[in-house]
Amino acid sequence: MDEMSKLEFFAFMPLLIYGIAIGEIIMHWRDYLKKDRRYWPHIITGVVLLELAFLNFYYLYDDLSLLFETYPKFLARMMVPITFLLTVSVFTPEDNMEVKVYFKEKMRTIFTLLGIFILAHMINDFHFDFINLIRVIASGSFFLVAFTRKFYFIWIFIVVRLALFFFNNYILNLFQ
Repeated sequence: MDEMSKLEFFAFMPLLIYGIAIGEIIMHWRDYLKKDRRYWPHIITGVVLLELAFLNFYYLYDDLSLLFETYPKFLARMMVPITFLLTVSVFTPEDNMEVKVYFKEKMRTIFTLLGIFILAHMINDFHFDFINLIRVIASGSFFLVAFTRKFYFIWIFIVVRLALFFFNNYILNLFQ
């Protein structure tokens, strides 16, 4: 019988948390796309949340060896998926609530938690580099949405995220 490695053991908790969050987002999409419950800022935020979950799930593998160095580091690294799950929990309205009213009411909390979620990565990986600059810009755009209640600031995040995706996956490959 194969034993579970230490890496597999410690990977279980963040993967479970991201899995619960992804399930929570996807479970409600059919309902959000109904004509009477459709609210585009909520749908766009849901797409952003889903992509962030996939991205963090994907990059978690690279950080697994760092996950169990010490218990304080484990707790610090667990703050990222826990903050994400909290964000998704606030993002998801109850079935009987009007999505537009709920989203506008919870907008500050949702985007403040998203900003904290992005900044939580920097606690674990604090140094001055391109990725952390992007994280500061992304969290700043989320905080702008939270405090101004102007949803159009989310486009800053989307443009930065798409530019980073394009840069990492296409431009860097030209030079290899």
